[in-house]
Formats: sequence, structure tokens, C-alpha cells
Amino acid sequence: WDTAGQEQYKSITRNFYKNSDGVVVVFDVTSKNTFNKVTEWIESVYDNIDKSVNMVLIGNKVDLPREVSSTDAKKLAERYNIKYFETSAKENIGINESMIELISQVVNSKKQKEENDKIDITKPVESSSKCFC
Repeated sequence: WDTAGQEQYKSITRNFYKNSDGVVVVFDVTSKNTFNKVTEWIESVYDNIDKSVNMVLIGNKVDLPREVSSTDAKKLAERYNIKYFETSAKENIGINESMIELISQVVNSKKQKEENDKIDITKPVESSSKCFC
């Protein structure tokens, strides 16, 4: 879902988070204001989904003069232990790499969950009942 960071959608975004496998938080590198909202959006995600959610941070419009440095954006991403990418939708820079990373995270976390959910039928199950059905 793309709310474009608009406050009018803030109250309904909780519904968007439900059952999400991945989250892309995007800010405009030409606008310090959008960067300043990133922490608020990430915290909103964490308030509504498990903190282990797959997420990437994207600084878009790198083809234009910047107000936000790569260093500041990387520090913020490191603080939340998420990957940071710089993109230009106009120039098709970094789009594939950022989406491949998020998709890889989702696939790997699903594989991990499947592995954790497997039951080893070769081991006896501890049970207080004597029923083996």
C-alpha cells in the first residue's frame, strides 16, 4: 500500500500492516522533511507488526540535488538493522537491487519459518497421556 506519507491515511495504515511479509519505507533525498518522518513510519510498522518484519529503507530521487546525505540515511538504517538503498525511479537506478533484497528477505524468512514448524516424526513425543493416536 502506498500512502505517500500522508497524515490523512495514518489512522488506516494499521490495517495495511496486517499479514504483511515485507515493508518498503521510502523517503525523498531532496527533502529533509520526508527523511525526518522515516523514524516515525518505521516505529509505526514495529508497533503493528513483529519487529522481525522484512524491511528496506529507500532514499529516492538520487538523480537530483540532495538535502539528505547517504551517510545520515545509512546511519538510520543501521540503527534499525535494515538495509538501505538509493534509487532513482526516473533513471531506473537501484530499483531492482532494492526489490531483490526485500524479496530475498521474505523468501528466506518463510523458509526459516517452515523449517522451525517442521515436526520430526522419528523422535518420540513427550506426552503425559498414554494415547498414541
